[in-house]
Amino acid sequence: MHSSQYVHFILQCLLIAILLICSLAIRADDITKEGTITTQVPATLQVLSGDGMNLALTDKIDEHYYVLKITNLIHNLFCGQICHIPLDGDVTFGISLDGLDSSEMGGNKANVAKWSGKPGLIPVYTYADPQRYESYEWFVKGDDGRWLSDDPLKEITARDAGAEIVPKQDVVPREVAEHFLYTVGGKTYWSAFGEVDSTETVTALNIFRIRHHFLLPSATLAMHYPFSYTFQQGFISRLRAAKLPGVFIDKLGGTQERRRLQVIRLEDTTSKIPASQRQTVLLTAREHSSESASSWSGFGALTALLADTPKAKRLRQDTTWLIILMEDPDGSANSTFDHLTDKFLRPNDRDLPPEVLAYARYFTAYVADGRTIDITLSIHGVEATEASNAFCPFREERFDTSIVDFNRKFFADLKSKGYTVDDPEAKWGTGTIPGRLYGWCAARFGSFDLCFEVNDRYPTHRLALPELQAIGGSLATQIANWLASDEGQHKHTALLHLGEEYRRARSAYFAQAGTHITGRTPYELLILGY
Repeated sequence: MHSSQYVHFILQCLLIAILLICSLAIRADDITKEGTITTQVPATLQVLSGDGMNLALTDKIDEHYYVLKITNLIHNLFCGQICHIPLDGDVTFGISLDGLDSSEMGGNKANVAKWSGKPGLIPVYTYADPQRYESYEWFVKGDDGRWLSDDPLKEITARDAGAEIVPKQDVVPREVAEHFLYTVGGKTYWSAFGEVDSTETVTALNIFRIRHHFLLPSATLAMHYPFSYTFQQGFISRLRAAKLPGVFIDKLGGTQERRRLQVIRLEDTTSKIPASQRQTVLLTAREHSSESASSWSGFGALTALLADTPKAKRLRQDTTWLIILMEDPDGSANSTFDHLTDKFLRPNDRDLPPEVLAYARYFTAYVADGRTIDITLSIHGVEATEASNAFCPFREERFDTSIVDFNRKFFADLKSKGYTVDDPEAKWGTGTIPGRLYGWCAARFGSFDLCFEVNDRYPTHRLALPELQAIGGSLATQIANWLASDEGQHKHTALLHLGEEYRRARSAYFAQAGTHITGRTPYELLILGY
């Protein structure tokens, strides 16, 4: 063999040997027992985009300190899935709020000062896939030591998750699952979400810092528990498959970005009262699409109604529930604050969202069909210290006394269960707001309208996911109590008469105009309510 060929051959052998050694090292590191943690982490940290995500990586200070940016003009929500996180010590993420002030947020400035103090705002994190439906399932340990899933769509036998230290689940590895155990009201719970180790606010720089020692290289950080359009569709698919009696998914059409507008309608199939004579509750969440806590409270009300219990049957007795968990699906997916607010009195807007007209068509058709809408309820959410776990920000001036009375009972119930609540008579404003969906229904159809803020991150009482959902369950109970009260019954009788007048006036209008109802203009839909 020629000397140069010999040298080339030796070099090839060395290269093959090096590659083989590297391959074996990688395989040795990758091969693990089932459920154990793989510690090999690529060096480059990444922040992924996705449904409801709005964080981006802007700078790297060192291997354990990264600067993140909220990608749109919003600051009451951040959520991001981060990959290749260092595992050899605490990691700091600094989130800047500079340049995030927006006219759509009104006087609510992008200022971390409201998050300062101890303990301040404490975000949540999870190692679970934020787009999986199962990632939001939680479990409670019964007196018999067995774990029980909260999923209302599972058969009782399928809800049994064993009697080990942690429940049987497949959303996080077994070795880290014990980090997500917690106690609420003397009971032991498990969910895939925990709280970060510590936070710091740097008001001079308008930066919010999160410090945490991660056990896995991929995690999701969020100001509030995420409630994405993807999750909602996963739930609705399972709800359809369950074929529960009296449960319907009403399709209203699509959004600008072709997502589904849906109303979950619950009817009492055991009622002897004709559907047109029953009371109706409209519960809406996520008018401000960044306020994910509102969706979880609405979801809690829905699961309380779906339960196969005597209490749930009483809540649904002789009543129709219309539940909108995500009023603005596009806004939720894009992490925007305000897309539909105050648009229900703007028929001449060139950029009027199609969602506004779709909602108007649905509810005018509902009342035109002989139904009443007795209560309209809008649930919102706040950032950190603006309100406690439950607060009534706005009272309809026509029903001021009734709303205060409702608040007293609702807040007393929450307080008895350990929640922090504001003064039942406190509010940020009083008046009418017919430009918003729930206020528009009240103005057009005479509904008793209510509005509440929920706060799962209130510094002195941060809520676990089961607690946040339980607010909705309490709210559903108070609504059912009001409907059954003398005031609720008198209101319903008045609305039946009002509905008759509405339908006569509507028919007369279209007969005189010589137009067909299917060709209604935005003015006829929004301003006249026809």
